[in-house]
Amino acid sequence: MALFDDELKQTTVLSIGHRPDLAVYHTRTLQLVHGRDGDRLKLKPPPAPPPPRRWLQRLDDWLLTIRP
Repeated sequence: MALFDDELKQTTVLSIGHRPDLAVYHTRTLQLVHGRDGDRLKLKPPPAPPPPRRWLQRLDDWLLTIRP
């Protein structure tokens, strides 16, 4: 994938896959949507970032209490 990014910067490359781990290599994702008038491709919005983990916040709060 780095080769595509380095050598083909001005080129649109279409990658077809179904593994979630491929998402990190792409800037846009198209989704095939089935409808009464036929199928079409739709730009899929990027996933929302995961919410912060509570234990990290508690650790951060605790560190603030022990630091001068």
